[in-house]
Amino acid sequence: MDRIFVVIDDSKDDRYVLKRYLKQSNANAKVIEASSSKAGIDVLAQGRADVIFLDYYMPGVDGLSTLVQIKTMLPFVPVIILTGQGDEVVAVSALKNGAADYLKKNNLSPALLHKAVDNAIKSNHLQRQVEEQRIELDRFARVLAHDLKQPSYAVKTMVQLIIQKYSHSLPNEVSDKLHLLVDTSEQMYQLIEALVGYTKLDQKSLTFFAAVNLNKCMGIVLSNLAEKINVSGAQISYDELPKIYAVPSFMVQILQILIDNAIIYCEEVPCIHISATSTVGHWIIDVDDNGIGIPEADRLRAFEPMVRLHDDKGFKGSGLGLATAKRIVDKHNGDISIHSGSKGGALIRFSIAKGSTYDV
Repeated sequence: MDRIFVVIDDSKDDRYVLKRYLKQSNANAKVIEASSSKAGIDVLAQGRADVIFLDYYMPGVDGLSTLVQIKTMLPFVPVIILTGQGDEVVAVSALKNGAADYLKKNNLSPALLHKAVDNAIKSNHLQRQVEEQRIELDRFARVLAHDLKQPSYAVKTMVQLIIQKYSHSLPNEVSDKLHLLVDTSEQMYQLIEALVGYTKLDQKSLTFFAAVNLNKCMGIVLSNLAEKINVSGAQISYDELPKIYAVPSFMVQILQILIDNAIIYCEEVPCIHISATSTVGHWIIDVDDNGIGIPEADRLRAFEPMVRLHDDKGFKGSGLGLATAKRIVDKHNGDISIHSGSKGGALIRFSIAKGSTYDV
């Protein structure tokens, strides 16, 4: 089957040169031209494309936002970014947002284009295979989680019934063992839930990005954690938080993970404060607590899956909370780190990229 190339570039001369070069290395190829981002999106909505060439600098729109639109529509069609000016920052941003390659217009040649096209198509094929395997693994994980959660829940329920019915006649030692079994079953259930949540992160693509009011996210988190907050007496405050462009459910999830951890890993009444600041490229969110903190030597390792730093102190955690938080931040082109907090505990700082693509 002959290849179909779509060239989105406002310069007629640049489109002509690119089309001529593509025809030299792919004689039977079909080259469809679009002179604007909107025209290119319309073309892609109507037909097939094997490779898309996108000019980064066009009047009224930057190539990054157009790239995000294209990858949302056609996640497995390779997009090669073209620019008349070499810019490493732009190149990194383009590749992070799904571009297959980044080429300078003044360096183009038929041989270079042929190589770039072949590499992009091969990479696209591998991405498809990886995605198919991920979908299959996710399906397996969901079935496995369901099969594992049911027995753990059944054990917990059965033991609670035994305690309720025979509590007056059970020896103290037996009663203690049964309560321990309830706690262990609950911990197993929560661990399975955390593992499923960790594996599901890859399901959320750029199509889930939307305007997010972090103040509303905090309202949801406080509602979800209401029982734990009441039992612990936790004092939670937060400044006016920004509106950002992100995956809404992920913002609820990361805030809930960090606040939940701050409640769990505390030896007194938890006191937690959430604040936000802005830099040129990111929103910075701080979660400051008065918990037991995290030693500096363990702060990088804390984000690895299944790492439990405080098991020896009797604190119960899944070992996936901070690992999940890190994956969420990674998907928003941000960073997450641990610092010493102002309240004597830990300060977890995470950032969410902003700009034409991520900021509201």
